[in-house]
Amino acid sequence: MDFSMSGDWAIVQFLVQTVPFMGARIQGLHRMGRGIAENPKAFAAKGGLLMMASLALYLRYYDDDRYKELEEWDKNTYFHWWIGDEHFRLPKPFEVGAIFATIPERITEYFLSEADDKEKKLLKQLSWVMGETFNMGGITVSGVPVPVPHTIAPII
Repeated sequence: MDFSMSGDWAIVQFLVQTVPFMGARIQGLHRMGRGIAENPKAFAAKGGLLMMASLALYLRYYDDDRYKELEEWDKNTYFHWWIGDEHFRLPKPFEVGAIFATIPERITEYFLSEADDKEKKLLKQLSWVMGETFNMGGITVSGVPVPVPHTIAPII
């Protein structure tokens, strides 16, 4: 990442310098957008491969008690597998991982689930993924993330 990138607008430059991880989030979205624009077929193909691998791994472990015991945020942000009793975790790519791994896993979970509240769980997890992955805010006002400098957020 090029940490010197901060845009032309003074307010964006200020927010990138003061809101934790905002620059990284903007650059991640910018890079993904460039990848889509430059070669949409390659982006879709690579995303499709990630989705197939992610779903294969998910289907291998979704009914495993060890996987069921994991926290939901952990399932959303890491790939998990076991060799014997040893547990391995690999972080999912941020924006691309949300789109091509976590969201398809959660939709698959919905179709495989027999729980009465599976719609509610799906919506809760999808909103969490979207909110955490694409959130650029320091605080939430009426459910909307608002970018606020880190020094001001605790006061608010």
